[in-house]
Amino acid sequence: MAVHVGEGAFQGRLANLTLKFTAKLLPFCFGPRRRALGEYADNSPSHAVSVNRQAYWPPYDRAVHLMERLLRLPSIAGFLYPILVDEKIKSAYAFKVPTEPLRTLFERGYTLNIMLNEMESPFVPTIDLAEGDQTEMFWRGCLDAGLVTHEMLVDEERLELTLRTVSKILDVLEGRGKLGRVDPRYLSPRTIYPHTSEGRSRAAELARTEIAYVHDLERLVGVLSRSDPLYMPAQNLAVLHRELSMRIQYLAAQPTQQQMFDAVFDGLVDGFDAYLKFCAERVRGCASRGTVDVDSLLMRPVQRLAQYPLLFQSIVSALCDVCTALPASQHPIQAMASADAAMKRSKQILKRANEATREALNEKLRDDFYARVDIPPPDLGVLLTRTVVSARLLHEFSEVEAYLFDNRLVLCRALKMRPARPSRVRRTLSALHLAMLSPAKKPKRQSASSSSSATLHGDELEFRLPEIDTVTPPAGLLLSSHVSLATLRDPPRITFTSSPDVTIQEQDENPESDQEPSMDPLVVKISLNIDAISKVSQVSELGGTLRMAIQFMANDGTQDIAINFRRLSPEDAGLWLRLLRRTVPLTAVEETPARTFLVNHQLLQTAKSKHT
Repeated sequence: MAVHVGEGAFQGRLANLTLKFTAKLLPFCFGPRRRALGEYADNSPSHAVSVNRQAYWPPYDRAVHLMERLLRLPSIAGFLYPILVDEKIKSAYAFKVPTEPLRTLFERGYTLNIMLNEMESPFVPTIDLAEGDQTEMFWRGCLDAGLVTHEMLVDEERLELTLRTVSKILDVLEGRGKLGRVDPRYLSPRTIYPHTSEGRSRAAELARTEIAYVHDLERLVGVLSRSDPLYMPAQNLAVLHRELSMRIQYLAAQPTQQQMFDAVFDGLVDGFDAYLKFCAERVRGCASRGTVDVDSLLMRPVQRLAQYPLLFQSIVSALCDVCTALPASQHPIQAMASADAAMKRSKQILKRANEATREALNEKLRDDFYARVDIPPPDLGVLLTRTVVSARLLHEFSEVEAYLFDNRLVLCRALKMRPARPSRVRRTLSALHLAMLSPAKKPKRQSASSSSSATLHGDELEFRLPEIDTVTPPAGLLLSSHVSLATLRDPPRITFTSSPDVTIQEQDENPESDQEPSMDPLVVKISLNIDAISKVSQVSELGGTLRMAIQFMANDGTQDIAINFRRLSPEDAGLWLRLLRRTVPLTAVEETPARTFLVNHQLLQTAKSKHT
């Protein structure tokens, strides 16, 4: 009877646990599924942002939350509420940034010192609110209280540092119970700055990827040292994209008809010059930072700048799809035009960044050119581009390095610093000499244990490579042409040691023979004046490559020099044509996808008049 009672109690307990587990499992299996980061409305993944990302609080939500906390502080709420009312009734613009009311609130430093006095810190004396420079006194008090450091005051952006410091002060005051309830008559900041929806629209995707990018920039600023040349450009990018992310996040929370994305660039065009400095410094200091994480973060600004045109193009495409399901009177025409204008402005910014990167790379290549050439040609100017091409200089094609300067076109050939190989006659004589010195009898087969010798001297073990005995070749067989006098030398010795102060090295008679220069020297083959270019022709080849011919004319107009390039990629050919047209007044005679002919009419007319 007791056994049956125990079994019933166990079964009842098991049934109870099963019901509890089922109650927790059902909402997980059949409840609303949360959308993962980087997923569009058609469940297709987006590669603009990583799916697994640590939780991050964007600047937009941080500023709104900070205003909500400030309204709980009675001494500050009376100052902030009129500013919020003025912000709400202000004439509607394309976007509103939540940091503007905070900037207005803390502009003169009076309200900052009120909060600092409420801390009643023993390290900070009570600040006289009637003094002149309230902001300077606030930061002096924050230094005394240990809220900030001298490095933070010098390096960090002042508004962001102010908001973080105010958040620390509010944490202290909240711990002391000085934050009360919000007056219900006050205006809520969320009515002015709505929360971005978790929708699957392209605008929401743009906002999410921008937030992730700001997070990566803040991580990059945190890992770079202050002495790094990329530190200040990275910090300027972080300041720029905090502002940009708040504008984009505000627009993403608005209806589709009010999403004017071209306005997010207003007033920030000069701020995007930080990309020019970042890309230039990144090219100059191309060495790795030592960790994969830092190197991947350094690639993020370059990747993000190239993503903006694609993201705005996807918004335009999504709006076009919306138009098919709406009547003509409800088409978001203005939003489509605004997104298209934003795409064009982002392309212009990307183009400027590419030009800055190319200029910095050309400066580095120009310094390498002068270091590799013994006697460089005079009056070269600024390097425009450098390409390794297959060019025909006299009668045959060979691989050369083509340098296009402002004033001259220079074709160079690299000298490979390799040890000279003995001639065929010398190798044959060496083989005959080896055959005469070889013993006539057949050598005995050595065992594996006797093939090498090792001698132990103290802490060092000397290992001698096995000596190879030569055999007289049978009659009627040709001697090998690969045997040289180097075979007769003493075999090298390798020393293995257990002492930590001795390094393992291989003994060689000529230790300097293996040391090769870091860059091969250049020999200038052709150096021609850019002004002498009379014709440029480009013809498509099989396999998608291009052939380009650059024709130069002598001063008297009686002689032509043609340089032919082949196996050029379309990108390199297009770059050469664009740069040649920038330096020389070339006009198109025929310009098709398969053939392009450009002629310098001014030079031809001048040469014709001289000849007549």
